[in-house]
Order: sequence, then structure tokens, then C-alpha cells
Amino acid sequence: VDRRQRQMCIRDRFTGLYVKLEKFELFLKENLPTLASHMQKESVHGDMFVTKWFLTLFGCKLSLESTTLVMDLFFQMGWSIIYAISLALLKHFKDNLTRLPQEDILVFLETAPEKIPIKTLLREALLFLPVVPSD
Repeated sequence: VDRRQRQMCIRDRFTGLYVKLEKFELFLKENLPTLASHMQKESVHGDMFVTKWFLTLFGCKLSLESTTLVMDLFFQMGWSIIYAISLALLKHFKDNLTRLPQEDILVFLETAPEKIPIKTLLREALLFLPVVPSD
């Protein structure tokens, strides 16, 4: 399935999600330009990995305790915390990700959230909140 087909599927079935994905791509380019450029060069797009993060509020990757904390923050702060956590994850692993080709980036991102303690992740995410507007 190519990028255009994925986008059409998301746009048709999950209109709100498509908007969130577009915003994430913009925040990624603005806040982590080197990583965004590398991912673009490797044809890795946000919809290939953050869709699952967004739909489950990271429940697909974090422990139940961590997911509960993320959900609490989501209900208090809205989408800005989800964008910030996503950017924090990518920033935390930026050095690894910028050395990998497409397939390895996607495999790495499939397991990366499990490798970072929730307190570290949230501390790093809080640094992004001033640059990530809420919806």
C-alpha cells in the first residue's frame, strides 16, 4: 500500500485522525528537522507509526500503568500532550533513528517506547508543550 492509498483510507474513515497526523508531521518538521528530513529521505511517514500511538494513546506500547498516566494527562491537556509525547519519543531516539534505513526505522519504532521509562518520557515531553498548541 503506497502513501496515497494510506492517506485516502485514513481520510475517508478517520477524518479527525488524518488532521492529527498532518499536524504531527508539521510539528516534527518544525521541532526535529534533521530527523524529519532523514525520515522523508527514507520514505517513512508519520502515518506509518504514530497512527497506532494516537488511536491507543500509547496503550499499544506502554505498560498499563504508563498508559493510565498518559490517558489522565490527555483528559487534562488534550492532544498537545500526545503530540509532545510523540516528539519526545522521537527526540530521545533521534541518534539511532537517523542512522537507520526505512525498514529498520519502523522496526525500531515498534519497540522503542518500551525502552524508555515513563518519567523520562514525560519530562522530555513537557519540553515540547510550549511549541505544540492544543486543539
